[in-house]
Formats: sequence, structure tokens, C-alpha cells
Amino acid sequence: MSLLLLEIGSEEIPARFIPPALDAMKTQMESLLGQEHISCAGIETFGTPRRLAIKVDGLSDRQPDREKEVVGPARSAAFDAGGRPTRAAEGFARAQRVAVESLVVRTLSKGEYVVAVQRLDGEAVKDVLARRLPGLIESIPFPKRMRWSEGHAAFARPVHWILALFDGDVIPFQAAGTPSGRSTRGHRFLAPDPCPVQQASEYPAVLASLHVVPDRAERRRRVTLQVQTLAAEAGGVVEEDPALVEIVTDLTEFPVAVRASFDASFLELPPEVIVSVLREHQKNFAVRDAAGRLMPHFIGVSNTPATNMETVRAGYERVVRARLSDARFYFDADGKKPIASYAEKLSGVVFQADLGTMAEKTGRVFELTGWLAEALGERIGPAAAEAARRAAVLCKADLVTGMVGEFPGLQGTMGRVYALRSGESEAVARAIEEHYLPRNAGDRFPETDAGALVAIADRLDTIAGCFSAGLVPTGSEDPFALRRQGNGIVQILVARNWDVSLRELCEAGVGILVRSVRAESPALVSSLVSFLAGRLASLLEQDGHRPDTVEAVGAAGMDHPVDFALRVRALSVVRGGEDFPSLSVAMKRVGNILPEKPPESLDRARLTLDAEKDLYVAFLRLKGAIGLHIDRREYRDALIQIARFRPSVDRFFNEVFVMDKDPEVRDNRLALLAQIARLFGRMADFSRLVFEGESR
Repeated sequence: MSLLLLEIGSEEIPARFIPPALDAMKTQMESLLGQEHISCAGIETFGTPRRLAIKVDGLSDRQPDREKEVVGPARSAAFDAGGRPTRAAEGFARAQRVAVESLVVRTLSKGEYVVAVQRLDGEAVKDVLARRLPGLIESIPFPKRMRWSEGHAAFARPVHWILALFDGDVIPFQAAGTPSGRSTRGHRFLAPDPCPVQQASEYPAVLASLHVVPDRAERRRRVTLQVQTLAAEAGGVVEEDPALVEIVTDLTEFPVAVRASFDASFLELPPEVIVSVLREHQKNFAVRDAAGRLMPHFIGVSNTPATNMETVRAGYERVVRARLSDARFYFDADGKKPIASYAEKLSGVVFQADLGTMAEKTGRVFELTGWLAEALGERIGPAAAEAARRAAVLCKADLVTGMVGEFPGLQGTMGRVYALRSGESEAVARAIEEHYLPRNAGDRFPETDAGALVAIADRLDTIAGCFSAGLVPTGSEDPFALRRQGNGIVQILVARNWDVSLRELCEAGVGILVRSVRAESPALVSSLVSFLAGRLASLLEQDGHRPDTVEAVGAAGMDHPVDFALRVRALSVVRGGEDFPSLSVAMKRVGNILPEKPPESLDRARLTLDAEKDLYVAFLRLKGAIGLHIDRREYRDALIQIARFRPSVDRFFNEVFVMDKDPEVRDNRLALLAQIARLFGRMADFSRLVFEGESR
């Protein structure tokens, strides 16, 4: 068995590009091999800032021989009454390069057709790869691509070499304007010259000799171990930050950690400021003592082992000292005024050309926060409502401070710090910071009611404003991150169990927006409701709920996110029971039979057959319990009761002809089915469930 090695060498690729690019390379290689009928034993990827590589083990030298069947004309058109081939058969055989006598007849779903059976000889795998690898390389997705020559070559960064080996043989091709070969390159400073690789299996060892650690997992392990060791030597522990470990892993080819320090006087700054300076700007790790307090030490990770690490340490310290000095200057300057004075400056900051200034946005958020607090009533309480209103006034004030201007990632955090320094309550200060939560997928939610109120109001105002201005997310474009903000709204509502109508919430938000900037409101509310309901449905699917479950429950109403989520979770648990597949089929039949406006009046005296009487008795017996469970949101219990309808429903459809020729009998049966459908429809449209063996 043979080994494929492909390495694309380039200028430094941004760290955030590397993991998704490697995932895509693996997926595309699996697809390529499947399309070409080539099996393998395993696929492994490697990536550093200067290279993306993939290794495929256990490849055969040739594709297997195989047969390919091509469907031609119908048998009736291919042969005459005497069984002789017609011109249609002869033309088809000629086009497929087979003898007309070799055509065979196959019975397909649409009838009998002639089929040409072609024998395809396997091609040398090396030749297949030479033909297909250029397309794989050029289709690797990146958030942004560069062009660096007069040709059409495009990649994350200019490509300088391509190493492509099939065992010890070069796979000849050209991609991204670069010919393939057998040479790689090592560390940019320690081994910059081309170095031949004689065998694909030697690749890791060759790179190790060139001061490159190609395996991301190994680099991650080295980064983690070195950082933890140096922090312990300083008497502390490293600030736990898995995301930063990943970034540093993809910024280095040969990671070497170094411990450095800063003047202890900088510890007077808020800890978040120090961590931001170290992490966001320098990609350094903060160090804390056993009590969790920041220490005047940090760990940097260099890409080069230096002969004099003191010089490296001094360089880190010089840069960090300058950044912390800047932070202290802004912190002191900002503190000369109360936070409310910064809120007044928001009238000079444009939020969006069609949506006014940040001051106008803040005013809308204040109004919507008040509306939401009143809608929730006792669930919130007057203290939290008042704190939320005050926080809404101040929530964007820190955007015009010097600190946030220099360190944008501290927005919200500095709002809290400056609010406390200005004498605002702890509740107001926390709400200012929390209204940005969740910032991204997997982030924490606001912990206080006040913070959650402002978070929802701020997001809804942004979404409503952008929709009114025509800035609606498309499949590939969402410049204002409206999907993420919509996710935040419904996630907060569900997490806090706040039973709020999406339509009423959107009506309030649009009403405030229209008064503020005279936005166009026709259809805007419905668009917003649909958008937010769609975000909730998407999130529930991401949580592992089947799409057909979400769709079925959504058909019964999605206006209340808490209620919708509860019904989805209940149906996901109960749908595995033995009764639900049959019940779903029955409800599909009900849906097909019932007219758009079914009869309302049900006359028990007209139920003459035992099966329809049995179904009616079951309906009377169970509807009260089902309705009560639904009213109490005991959805799992309601579904268990609904499942008990199955025997009666099955018997009804087996023994009763609904569309009787007597219109009164027919309408009576339709009325019975309509009442059952309405009862079930309070939970879900069970006809939309898909079970094994069914298609959507």
C-alpha cells in the first residue's frame, strides 16, 4: 500500500484560517477518493503558519476495475415488434461506444429501459491524483483570498512551493501558479532553504530536523506545557484560556515560551484591562496567584528559539510596558468625568446612516427596556426594572471613552468599571456589562434580570433598524451579525423562562423605531417575528433535535419561545415510542382528507359504525386530560395521552370510509377528525414527523 503526501507552502497564513482550512482539506480529500473509487486506511492533516499538509495512508497503486451502467431509451423505442434494434438503440450504443448486441434491458421504476454496460479499467492512482489535486488545492475555502500574479491563482497567501509525493515519486501538476515537486522548507529563520523529501513517510522527521513541528496537537501540547511550567516557576498559575492556546498554536511553527514581567504599579489598573493588553494585543498569557489575583508576570510564546532569551524577554516587556502605559493614561483621563457625561457625547456618533445616532439608539433601547420590564411584571420586580432603565441610558457611554477607543474589546467592561467609579449601583454597572452577552456562540448569558432586559432591547433595536433599512442577512452576508443577535434574544428568553410573545415584542420595538426615525413599518413586524422564530428553530436543531420535530412543533405556533422549546424537547423524548409512527401516518391521512374549512358541527347520533363511535369515545375520554396538560405545559404527559389515541385512530381508518356518499355522514366524520386535529394541533402537526422508511 502507498502513501500520499501533499504540502502547500505559502507566506504566513492567519491563525484563524488554519483549522477550518485543514478540516476542509480532509473533507475534500475524502470526497475525492470516494468519487474516484479509491480506498484508504486513514487521513491526517498538518498545519503551521507557512504550510497546510495532508497525508493519506493505505492507498492502492490502481483504481479497481468497475462497470458503469448508462440508461438509454425505453425498450419499446429501442426494439421493434420483432425484437430487432431500432435506430434509437443503434445511436445509443454508438454514443456509448458499445456493441448494440451488448445492450441489456433493465426494469426500472418508470418501466423497462435498455442499458449500456461499460467496463472501466482502473487508472493509476498517481495519475488520478495528478489530475485531481490542483482542484482540491484551489478550492480550499478561506475567509479572504489573495491574488499575487497575472494568472487566476488565489489562496490565503501567496504559494511558494507544493510538495506532492506518492511514496517516493513526485506527483506532477501545477496549482495556484506553482509546480509540484519534492522539496519542502523549514523554519523561516532557522532553515529557510528548500530541502528535498525522498519518501512521503519521512516528512515529519524531515520537518523536525528543520525546526518545524507540523502536528498541531503536538504544538498545542508544547505550548500548554511550557506556559504552565513557566507560570509555576513564577509562583502562579496561567490564566486558563483554551482559545488563546489555539491561536498561539497556529501562530508558531516551533513554539518557545518565555516568562516576562511588568511593573507592579500597573496592577492598579482593572484586571480586565491588563488581561486585554496581554491577550488581545500581544497574545500573551496572564499569570494569577493562588487567590486568583493577577501577578506582575506574563508568558509569551515566541516562534524562534533564540541563543539569548533575555533579549526576547526584554522585547516582550518593552512592548507590554508601552501598552500598559497607554492604558493607564486613558484610564486616568477617562476618570476625570462621570460616565453620564460620556453618554451625552453619543449624539455625535452615528449608529447607521438611516437609523440616527448612538444617542437616538440609546433612547430607543431605554423605551423598549421599559416596555419589556412592564410586560414581564412581577417576574422582574421594580428594583431590577429601574436598574435596567438606568443601564439602558448608560450602556453605550463607554464607546466614546479613550480606553474603549484604544481597546475596543473592553466595551461593556469599562462601562461597568466607570459606572461604579461614578457612583452608580452595582446592579446598574453589571447590567451595562452584561447587555453585550452572549457575545458569541457558547458564551455565557446575562446573570441579572436588568442585564438581560437591556441585552434583549439592544439586540431587537439593532435587528429592527437594520431590517427597516434593507440590511437583511443573506446566505453569505450578515455584516451586522444579525443572526447572532437574534440568537441572543431567543436564547436569553428561553434561559430565563421569560414568557414573552415574539409578535408583541417586535410590535413594541417597531413602534418605538418608527417614532424615532420614521422607518417604514409595513410587514416589518412579521419579518422580524419570522426571523427570530427561525433563529430559535435553528438553535434547537443545533442542540440535537431533529428538523422534522422542530418543524412539526413549529406548525402549532412559535410565537412564545419558551413554550416552543418545551414542546420540542418533550416531543423529542416521546416520539421514540411505538405508537408515534402509526399516529403520524394517520394524521397525514387526516390532513389529506380535511378540507381547508372542515365542518364544525358534530352529531353523535350520526356515528353509526363501532369504529367511529370508539374514536369519539376515546376523544371524549382523553381531550380533557390532554387539554389540562397542555394548559399546564406538561407537554410530555400530554404527548403520552395523545399516543393512547393510536388504537382507535388505526381502527377508524381501517374500518370507516370517511368520504361517504351521504353528505351528512361524510360531514359528521370530517367534523370528528377536525376536532381531533385541533386538539393535537395545540402540540404539533404530527403529520410532519418522518420515521424510518419514510421520505419527506
